[in-house]
Amino acid sequence: MSTNRTRESFPLYRPAGLDLRKPDEGVQYCVKPQIQEPSTPEHIKRWRQSYKHSTGQTITHPGKVYDPLPDQQFPYGIKTKGSIHVDDVLVNKGDQGVKKFMKDLREDKYASHTREPLGRGYNRGHEFPPIVNNKDFRFGVSTKASESTKEVLYNPVGLFEPEETRKQYIKSHGMYDAGEQKKRDYNWKFNPDNHMFGKSEKIASDEMKLCLMPENKGGDEFPKTKIVSKHVEDFRDVAEEAVGKTRNLGQTNPYVNTEHRFGLQLRKKDDWDAAKCIRGEGTKLHVEPDQDLGRSTKHGFRNLTKPGDDNRVFGVPTIRDDIKKPKLKSVADTTAYGDDPAANEILFPQRFADMGLTLEDFMKPRPKDQIKRIFAAIGYEYKAGKFEGIYQRAQDIMHTTGDVSVQAFMKAVQEMDDL
Repeated sequence: MSTNRTRESFPLYRPAGLDLRKPDEGVQYCVKPQIQEPSTPEHIKRWRQSYKHSTGQTITHPGKVYDPLPDQQFPYGIKTKGSIHVDDVLVNKGDQGVKKFMKDLREDKYASHTREPLGRGYNRGHEFPPIVNNKDFRFGVSTKASESTKEVLYNPVGLFEPEETRKQYIKSHGMYDAGEQKKRDYNWKFNPDNHMFGKSEKIASDEMKLCLMPENKGGDEFPKTKIVSKHVEDFRDVAEEAVGKTRNLGQTNPYVNTEHRFGLQLRKKDDWDAAKCIRGEGTKLHVEPDQDLGRSTKHGFRNLTKPGDDNRVFGVPTIRDDIKKPKLKSVADTTAYGDDPAANEILFPQRFADMGLTLEDFMKPRPKDQIKRIFAAIGYEYKAGKFEGIYQRAQDIMHTTGDVSVQAFMKAVQEMDDL
C-alpha cells in the first residue's frame, strides 16, 4: 500500500516512475531515531555497579571473576594430623588380681606413690598418739564462751538483784527499765499510775444551733435582757467580729450621715478665697484691650501708610535676601541670608557633609586644570585626548563654552563608560 499523502486513485496498479524513498528515512526517524546503543563489553561489566546489584548469580570480587576454581569436592582448610586416642591415654581401672599386684610392684619404686597415694591424704610419716585416732578428736585449744557485748554495754533487767542497788543506778545514771514510769517521789493526792492529767473536753449537743444562736443557751428559753453602756457596745462593734458580717475597721461610723464632716470649722465661707486673691477681680475698664495692642502709640514710631501705599509691609524681614551675603561671614553674625540648611538636611545630611562639602561645591563651575587635578587626586587620570572629549561633553551638558562643574564632568564620565 502506498504511503503518499495523496489518495491513491488506482491502488491495484503499480505506480510509474522510480521510487527514491528509503525505509529508514523520514521525519519520524529524525525525531525518534531507532539507534541501538552499544552494550558494555563482557570484560568491563564486572567493574560496573550493575554487576554488584545483579540477581540470580554469585557476586565475587571483580578481580577474581575469571580465576579458575578447584574441583567441587575440594576440601578447604588445614588437615588435622592423627593423635593418641583417649582409650590409650586413660588406664584401665578394672585391673584386678595379678595385674593389679604387678602394677603396684611397678609403682612402689616411685616416692610419690608412697607419700601421695591415690585417693588418700599426704603421708608425711608422723607418729601420732592413739587419742588422735578417735573420730571426735579436734586439734587446737577450745575457746570458752565469753560475755555478750550487748550485755556488757546494756545491763539486762535483773542483773542487780538488790532493789537498793537498782535505785542507786536510777539516781546516778537515770537507768530506768524499758517501759518504766519515771518516779520523782512526789506526794500525790491520787494514784499516778492510773491518773490522766489535763482538762477533759465536755461534749455538747446542738453545737451548730449554739453557733448560730449563741443567746439561746437553755433550750427554748432566752436569757434575760441586760442593759449595758453604749461605749462598751460600740467597742464590741469595732473590736469583735460578727458572724456573717465584715469586720469593722473604723472606716465608717453608723451614727453619722454621709454629709458629715469631721473637724472644726475655722470661719464662715468668704467670697474672697486664695484663688480670687491671686487672680483678682477686674472692672470693665481693666478687662478691655490695651490701646497699644496691634499699633504703636509712641509719636515718631508709628507706621502710617500714605495714599496709594496701602499694601506696604513695614519692618525688617527675617531672612535677609535683600542684601548680599559677605564672602567671609563672621561668627558673631546672626543674620539669616537664606542659605541655612533646612530641617530635613540636618536630620538627613548630604553624602559628603562630614568632609565639609556641600551640593554647591559640586555645582560650582571650575577651570579645566582644577577639574583635572581633582579627578587625578581620586585616582582617575585620563590621557589628553580622552580628557578633552569628556570635558567637551561636560560643556554640552551645562550649555556653556567655559568652565564646568564637578557634577557635569562626573555625568560626562558616566556617559562615556556606558558607551
